[in-house]
Amino acid sequence: MKRLGETDVQSEAASEGSGGAEPQQCWTADGDRFWIAPEDLLVTSAEERGTGVLTYGKATGSQAGFAAASLPVPLLKGDVLRLHATGVTDWKAVLLRLGAYVPAAPLPEVITFNYPTATASGYTPLDDAITRRSKSQLKAFTDWLEAHGQPKGYVGEVGWPKNDDKWHALAEAWYAAADDANLHVTNWSVGDWWRDEDPWQPYTFVTGAWTSTGSAPVVEAHPTTADRWRGVNLNIAEFGTGEVLPSNSGAFSNVNPGTYGQDYKYPDEDVYAYLHGRGVRVGRLAFRWERIQPALRGPLDATELGRLTAAVSAANAAGMKLVLNLHNYGRYWSGTDANTRTEWAFGDGLAAADLADVWSRLALAFQGNAGVLGFGLMNEPHDFEQDGALLWEQVSQAAVTAIRDAGSGKLILVPGYDWSSAAEWPEHHTRGSWIDDPSDNFAYEAHHYWDNTREGSYEESYAEEDIHAEHQCYGHQVVPPVLMRIMPLGDSLTGEPRAWRDPAYTQLTTAGFKGGDWIFVGAACDAYTGMPNEYHYHQGMSGWTMQGVLAKVDDWLTGSPADLVVLHIGANNIFSYQSQTSAELTSDWFDLVDKILAHSSNVRLLACTWGAVSSLVNPPNGFDRAETVVEVNNLIKAQIVGHTHYGTRLHLVEHIYTADDTRDGVHLSDEGYVKMAKPITTKLMDLYPPAPPVGVTDLMATAPAASLVTLNWSDAAGETSYTLERRPAGAGAWTEIEAGIPANSTNADDTTVAAMTAYEYRLVSVNAGGTTASNVAAVTTPAGVAGLAFIKGSHANGSGGPVSIARPAGAVAGTELYLGIFPGDNFTAPAPTSPDWTLVADATVTGDYAGFLYRRVAQAGDGATYSFPLAGWWNWQAVLGAVAGGDGVADTASGTNHWQEQTAPLTVTAPQDGLLLHFASGHFGAVTDDGGMTPKVTADNCALHSEGPVAAGDYTRRLSVQNVQLNASMLLALKPKP
Repeated sequence: MKRLGETDVQSEAASEGSGGAEPQQCWTADGDRFWIAPEDLLVTSAEERGTGVLTYGKATGSQAGFAAASLPVPLLKGDVLRLHATGVTDWKAVLLRLGAYVPAAPLPEVITFNYPTATASGYTPLDDAITRRSKSQLKAFTDWLEAHGQPKGYVGEVGWPKNDDKWHALAEAWYAAADDANLHVTNWSVGDWWRDEDPWQPYTFVTGAWTSTGSAPVVEAHPTTADRWRGVNLNIAEFGTGEVLPSNSGAFSNVNPGTYGQDYKYPDEDVYAYLHGRGVRVGRLAFRWERIQPALRGPLDATELGRLTAAVSAANAAGMKLVLNLHNYGRYWSGTDANTRTEWAFGDGLAAADLADVWSRLALAFQGNAGVLGFGLMNEPHDFEQDGALLWEQVSQAAVTAIRDAGSGKLILVPGYDWSSAAEWPEHHTRGSWIDDPSDNFAYEAHHYWDNTREGSYEESYAEEDIHAEHQCYGHQVVPPVLMRIMPLGDSLTGEPRAWRDPAYTQLTTAGFKGGDWIFVGAACDAYTGMPNEYHYHQGMSGWTMQGVLAKVDDWLTGSPADLVVLHIGANNIFSYQSQTSAELTSDWFDLVDKILAHSSNVRLLACTWGAVSSLVNPPNGFDRAETVVEVNNLIKAQIVGHTHYGTRLHLVEHIYTADDTRDGVHLSDEGYVKMAKPITTKLMDLYPPAPPVGVTDLMATAPAASLVTLNWSDAAGETSYTLERRPAGAGAWTEIEAGIPANSTNADDTTVAAMTAYEYRLVSVNAGGTTASNVAAVTTPAGVAGLAFIKGSHANGSGGPVSIARPAGAVAGTELYLGIFPGDNFTAPAPTSPDWTLVADATVTGDYAGFLYRRVAQAGDGATYSFPLAGWWNWQAVLGAVAGGDGVADTASGTNHWQEQTAPLTVTAPQDGLLLHFASGHFGAVTDDGGMTPKVTADNCALHSEGPVAAGDYTRRLSVQNVQLNASMLLALKPKP
């Protein structure tokens, strides 16, 4: 059949036959059935879309009989119509009439409501970080709407834990913000198959009846009004889409859609009456594409369409309206049999025409249906292989066009890409409002969940989520009394995560600028920085030009007062506005400089030039950005001499990074940002030298041996390092003994002393602002006679052998050396290749880890390291301690191997006064000393402690292991020389 007119009844090659004679090429007979093949009737243009009425005729024998019938589903372009006749053996012709369709922009359908009365929820919003975060994320969506012509906005899903008043208070604040923005909202979620442990649900089905939860008062406090409609999600008809369906153990697909009533169903009629009684007027009803249209671009399934239509009728009868939501995530499961399926997505198996087709059919099916408020094109499209946001914009536009071409003026809800996240909406839809709707009756649909993952699982408590929000800069910035408030101001080279600000923080704190000396300020915040929370703030505005910053800088400096501004700006002018000349760019730069310094006479400005960038010639004007950067920098340096009236308030910072330090020709690598930060921090330290450090006031010196002085102190504040100095007691110049002792240290040893000598010590605290000397501590070393003392220790680790460990400083000839070895997989004490090593303690337990302690005496010819065979061992640790004054005898010793989170104690007996306790251990993780021994070597997975000389008696010592496991440990009582 060719094109059929609106009123004509036509038949081409109408055939006469009898007794089952073969028809001509237009027809195919199959027993008692016949149908029209695809080439018989194809609607071939947009003007030939059917209204859904088919007039057909059939004949038996010589008597022709004609009848008219409505199609069970709408007729669209490309459809194959099947006509069935039972018991017909003699026929003459089939006549078709297709009602013509004239496309036009349909008028918007107006849906009216019986508006409920709002009742206060009783919840008072909190001013905490998580509330500010949720409102800020919603504002990202509403600001986008405002910036792009104020199209209507709709939050299709928002939900929160139903049994926590703090979440309800947050919800009250969120709904108030949604009210202010006149957003449509449907709360997640209502369905009698939800489990009680599911966190949301304003209304639940319990023991055969519907009831409300703590969330309901918030929903009911913000009902449908003349400006916006409100409601809930209705979720049950999209259930049963897994790889194993409960009803048949097959995989869900268009071939195996599941069993109605077992795998899925539509809401029972009673839910609509209950919800209406609670003031709910709108339901967002989810359903699946594979069930409503089993073949892409094929007819709708009549049974499934009947169920969907019945749900709409039931809701409408109860006074509710439904949004029909195709709940498919931008996917379609195509099956080859009940157990095999393929996931198609847009750009990978699905086309825009597929979505347009199904919505054309649905639009025709619900044409003029007063129970349908609108069409939700798709639930949460995400993760397309191509440019996902752009692809989705094209797909959704095709669906809108198809609905309007089908003659429907109903509201269309257009979701955003990437799970429709409200918080991330501006990041994905950078091209602005993309929908062209001739009926101008659509709204953009975002989804919003308030947990840190934005997934709505709410696995963490409200308090934990509030901490996340604090760390993400949604708390109020607290600016303490500080020496200097610094505003980093600029574009993405200041504002992207960490940028130059993180390395600047490291450089400044290393130089002695510590908390209380300075802070970063600004209205923007970087949640990804490694700095403490209070330093997250800045005013780096990615994508902004100098003109844009010029217009807002007064507001920013008023809101975040600064003592000093670090300005680095111009990227977007140079790389996005190539029509500006170098002279014009320089003029804009100085306009911004003048604006900042005019804001307050108390503001200082570090104005930065640009480092080198990659050369890129941009057509059509041959603009080379690398050359422009050089020209602008030279003009700035030449002209800044004319700004001397600012005195010491204006300082130029010349950057030293190069194109090789960039990752894309403009933005810097991590190493590049370190180079960018360096001249900034250097200038800062020139202008604001830190205060000298606080000096140590409790330095103490003791001499446990003739050749050793041990110094201890409490850590002061503000130092970047310490220097230990010594002089003869009473007079003389100070001599540097050790420089560069790390900040926060509390002890040091001096092994360069002589016996029976009086010394004085002082400890000098150092930072970029100066030095501060401690109190003077006096000590006299004992005679070089019998007496035990720990001198120094060292450690090593590795895999395989041999052990190679440094000879401790001060281990002169005659010094006792004790080597603790803790192997990972060998439980037999290794035989040393040198007879100088003697096994003195063994902590072997079969099947667990092991430890061995060896002794030798240092010889004059010993090298800088000692080696010990450990063939085949893995993950070994070793500690080596040097002891002066011993006679080579371990008077008593004990060892243990313990694979627990708390070590077993070790006990030794000191039969006489003057013995030294020596404790070596190998372990996993950090330990603390329960016995009061002094740590001598503290390294990853091994430790060495000592104590004494001690008085005679029994001594029990152990290390406390915190959430780790201990390998082995040895405790010895070492005997002094007679």
